[in-house]
Amino acid sequence: KLKPMSATRQTNVAQPEIPAFLLSTQSQNRIAVAVLPRAHVESTGLKFEAVAVAHEVAEAYPDDPLSYALLGSAYYNTGKSEEARNQLLKCLALNPGQAEAYDILARIAYEKSELEETLRLCEEALKRGVPNPELLNRKGRALMDMGRTEEAIQTMQQAVHLPKPASESYYLLGQANLQSGEHVRAKESFQRAVALLP
Repeated sequence: KLKPMSATRQTNVAQPEIPAFLLSTQSQNRIAVAVLPRAHVESTGLKFEAVAVAHEVAEAYPDDPLSYALLGSAYYNTGKSEEARNQLLKCLALNPGQAEAYDILARIAYEKSELEETLRLCEEALKRGVPNPELLNRKGRALMDMGRTEEAIQTMQQAVHLPKPASESYYLLGQANLQSGEHVRAKESFQRAVALLP
């Protein structure tokens, strides 16, 4: 599963949970580096250490799709999107239902402005996992960028009605309402976004 993550292009970082049976305690502590948000990873050396450890996991468990999800995550966190994509596709070849792989691939596609592919990958992730604000936000952004405003509004309405809506979801709903000329609704959404800020 994926832990909550930002929907912005600059700070998206995958954080898959690693089953306890997969790694020893020492390895679990080391591999935690691979899933830290970029803002908390202080050195390039540490990032590449994470990739090296993730490679060890993939070599030890070549038939486990989570191994490749982890390696894809580690590569993504170092900014190596193409390597990340290759590992995530290996994950999906072993388990086409791995929602987190689609999620990370959707981030990569959005960063490359591949909007149709972003939308497709978001929908694949939503089919296979529990909806979360970050994934719905990304889908809403892609829809707005494509000029599909009404669909974006519907998506963001879904996001703000989750049990724990995010401030960003209300902000994006406000943006979508602005696109559609609904200025009063946009103002209400922006006010809700501000109210949810920490």
